[in-house]
Amino acid sequence: MKTLLTIATRIDQINDLLGRWISSLTLLMVLVTVVIVVLRYGFSIGFIWMQESVRFMHGFVFLLCAAYTLLHNGHVRVDIFYAKMSERG
Repeated sequence: MKTLLTIATRIDQINDLLGRWISSLTLLMVLVTVVIVVLRYGFSIGFIWMQESVRFMHGFVFLLCAAYTLLHNGHVRVDIFYAKMSERG
């Protein structure tokens, strides 16, 4: 049992580290989006690979930060259903 608790603690530490690291990817995603908009509307230049990179970053943020959000109990709950449930759910 102690081994499983140690493994779970290590996984939580990895999730916390990944969540903090990947959250900085959100800022990069915003900056790349701004560059795309400026290039497209300011200079009439468009790059498909830049738009695709934003899509991939968006996917990484949602997939990898979901575990971080779950770890820190940050998911939004619908109170209509959640209030009627017992502790065990």
